[in-house]
Amino acid sequence: MSDIKTITAKWDCKSEKSENYILLNMIHAMAGHYATRGDKSWSLSSTATTDNYILTVWTNGIVDIKAETYKDWCYGVANEHCYTMEKTCGETNG
Repeated sequence: MSDIKTITAKWDCKSEKSENYILLNMIHAMAGHYATRGDKSWSLSSTATTDNYILTVWTNGIVDIKAETYKDWCYGVANEHCYTMEKTCGETNG
């Protein structure tokens, strides 16, 4: 599985979303759906929340799908959202 390439797509919360962004958004939502309904194919790998940053990473042991939201310091409004899908580091079984 060493041929898995990292895919990243960002959205500035203003412009039109790219096709890659929409695809990664859909994969992230699907992974979260399966993990939270008890399906063992996906699980929560990591999460973090601060006043200006939110991170959620789902894994299936093959790939990780990561969502990061960056917020404005003053108003707490999201100003950038980024998805990354990359090879899972190490061997896990979700």
